[in-house]
Amino acid sequence: MYRLKLDPKTRISYTYFLISTAWIVVTDILFAKGDFRQAVYQSCKGLLFAAITAYLLYLLIDKHYGAKQKIQRERNEAIETYTQLFEQHGLPQLLIDPLHGKIVQANDAAATFYGWSQETLCSMSISEINLLSEDEVFYEMAAARSQRRNHFKFIHCRANGETRDVEVYSHPVQLHGQKLLYSIIVDVSEKKQAQVALLRYNQLLKSLVASIRAIIRHRDRQGIADAVTQALVEQGKYAMAWIGEVPDNPSIPIALLSKWGDTGGYLDRLEITWDNTETAEGPTGRAIKLGKPQTSRDINNDESYKVWRQSALNSGFRSSAAFPLFHTGRVVAVLNLYSSESNVFDDEEMYYLEALAGDLSRALFMTESLLEYERIDAERLAAISRSKEALLEAVAALSETLEVRDPYTAGHQRRVAWLAIAIGRQLGLTTQRLEALNIAALLHDIGKISIPSEILSKPSRLSLIEFELIKQHPQVGEEILRKVSFEWPIATIVGQHHERVDGTGYPRGLIGEEIMEESRILSVADVMEAMISHRPYRPGLSLEHACLELESNIDKKYDVNVVNACIKIMREGGYQYLGMSGEPTDSIWLKCIP
Repeated sequence: MYRLKLDPKTRISYTYFLISTAWIVVTDILFAKGDFRQAVYQSCKGLLFAAITAYLLYLLIDKHYGAKQKIQRERNEAIETYTQLFEQHGLPQLLIDPLHGKIVQANDAAATFYGWSQETLCSMSISEINLLSEDEVFYEMAAARSQRRNHFKFIHCRANGETRDVEVYSHPVQLHGQKLLYSIIVDVSEKKQAQVALLRYNQLLKSLVASIRAIIRHRDRQGIADAVTQALVEQGKYAMAWIGEVPDNPSIPIALLSKWGDTGGYLDRLEITWDNTETAEGPTGRAIKLGKPQTSRDINNDESYKVWRQSALNSGFRSSAAFPLFHTGRVVAVLNLYSSESNVFDDEEMYYLEALAGDLSRALFMTESLLEYERIDAERLAAISRSKEALLEAVAALSETLEVRDPYTAGHQRRVAWLAIAIGRQLGLTTQRLEALNIAALLHDIGKISIPSEILSKPSRLSLIEFELIKQHPQVGEEILRKVSFEWPIATIVGQHHERVDGTGYPRGLIGEEIMEESRILSVADVMEAMISHRPYRPGLSLEHACLELESNIDKKYDVNVVNACIKIMREGGYQYLGMSGEPTDSIWLKCIP
């Protein structure tokens, strides 16, 4: 038998109408008084009332069901959005039970990063990944759960045993009635390596400058040797430095001229020759015989070090280097350096130390004549200049290394430095401030090393979370550079280069003169270069459009004097202005710019 299928709201309204109709008809028949027509009239009124109220009931139920369906639809959309954000995000993400430390959910990026499948990760505790003790892990989770702290720095291990430095952003969320920690993991190992490299270059520069100053201050050979070895240990952070004089007879041991840092008496037991015996096989003997710098980057596994290995290891030495010192075309002395770390003395470090050794050779064996002193003084000043150039060349090399991570903006930092220097000259900045501006411009995006390359090279619009990560790069860059002892306020300039004069910038929302002039210059140069440069995801603006954009934001986002100087430079030939300033073409900062 055919049954009519009705939706719930129609069925309820229909049932109400039938019951009301039956009730009205029955009661009118049972209790009707008067003639039949009067009874029919009363029944019709009742039926009309029942029909109207049934329809109103239908509308109310329909509204209720519509609202309920809308809520369900919005809930389904929210779940779908969350699933897409969580599962498809390029950064590793975990949902963690803060009470037991169990990983409840992990996205594909987490599985790729850690090397375990999602199923395996969800069977693990966060303590199996975090190298902190279990008590320390639960203490940090409690801080995140109570929102006392949401940003953490940890060391996490991967399935292959490798460890990575990570920063974790963790916030409590309510999901299915359970309070969980939603954690985003950012791999910052490269950032830490960059910090180490910057610190090492800074130490190298300080040791070079201190050594040159020592050479300048002293006139006698012993004073120069003592001051240089002291500077290399105290400023360069080498474990030990010593200088030995080479005898004419290769079988006679090298005589000690000066030493610094030999706290364990290593040199008291040392005997080095430059003949064909075992005592001539180390870096020092080879440097004398070959006339070239020699290294042992891993003393523990260097066969040529077997005569002195145990004594060196007991003294805490793990790598060493030897530099021949020449006079009248022959090796007359050797500068020896030792480090407490393996794999030190890379090619770049050896290059600058070899230059120092050349200057030291001339200083140790110079004549007493005034003419010779004047010549040596000039060479010392040149050495100081080379030391300064060494820092800037290292900065440029680091800048190029950072740009490799983002092929869309390769060369951006160098071009910004180019334009910023031109604006600075136009505004009358001193040579020292121009040097600071150049270094800051070359490193202004160093903070992007903490941003995953997937976000940097993303061709489409960034999500809010991704943009918030991008906005952190000025502050991250400032933190990295704050640890380097520049003679200029490089870290502050970099940290303020996204501030705007009306206070709408980031990260601190500084206003007007609160922002350093160098930062205001860097801001305009950065924006101008970005606007006129082509990107794979959009064409560059024309020069006039870019200039109009800057002019429209004078005293809103950008300093009026800086904007006017920038536009003047661009309209008069752009970057070619750098060759028209009257500065020498081999100026120290221009050498960093191709």
